[in-house]
Parts: sequence; structure tokens; C-alpha cells
Amino acid sequence: MPTIKRIITTGASVEDAFAFLADFSNAPQWDPGTVTSVAREEGGPKEGLVYDLVVAWGDRKLDMTYTITEIEDNAKIVLVGEGSTTKAVDTMTFVAVPDGGSAVTYQADIN
Repeated sequence: MPTIKRIITTGASVEDAFAFLADFSNAPQWDPGTVTSVAREEGGPKEGLVYDLVVAWGDRKLDMTYTITEIEDNAKIVLVGEGSTTKAVDTMTFVAVPDGGSAVTYQADIN
């Protein structure tokens, strides 16, 4: 099972970074492997919200669904992704850094 882990430091506050990344419909703006991402309902990120994605996997495009399974405001979000051949658990955690920005740890466990 491959794991992808990145820590990204940004000048954005924890609140702003969390608001942007927790809305997984923004994924095409920051994840080069995501072609499209659409929430199935309005109202913003919450536990149980499902997103329909098209992801690029090599030269193929695959349909996946991602469901928010855990969300802690301004601290953590966990999504479980499922496709015909792939399952992934994506976890993002958020902490403030001394300059007023934030550090985001993103980990994707793929199988």
C-alpha cells in the first residue's frame, strides 16, 4: 500500500487553509491528479458529505467518490476515497506556525 505524505507551509492562517482544503471541490486547484471534484450537496464540508471525482491515473481517467469521515474545525479532515480499483484514506491536519501562517500535513494511504 503506497503512502504519500507532504507537509506544506503557507502564509494562510489555519482557518483559511482549513476552509479551502476541507472543501474538497477545490481539489483540482491543488492536486494535479484531480480532474474534477463535485460535492453531492450544498452546505459546505461536514461529516458524511460525498464528492464525485475524476482522477488521472497514468493515462487513464477514473471515477472515484470521496466521503468526509471525520472533520474537526481548523484541525483535521479525513476522507475515504473509493473507485473501481482503488481505495484511499486521505488525512489533512492543520497547525499554526510562528509567522502567522500554517503548516498542513497531507497523507494519502492508497491501496
